[in-house]
Amino acid sequence: MLKKQSQQDPTEYWENGQNEKIEFDWTDILAFIIAFFQVLFPYVVGTVGSFLLVAFLLNLWMK
Repeated sequence: MLKKQSQQDPTEYWENGQNEKIEFDWTDILAFIIAFFQVLFPYVVGTVGSFLLVAFLLNLWMK
């Protein structure tokens, strides 16, 4: 179980009685960016695809 040591520094935690400090490096930031795109990408593709489909159908209908 993780127990918070103090409210002042949220990057420190206790695990099995050992105090450790969490440090983020560039690989963690890259992993967060990749995860963000994996979540967001299907919605963006669906929205853009729907818009292009409606524009195409309206273009055919107006000719």
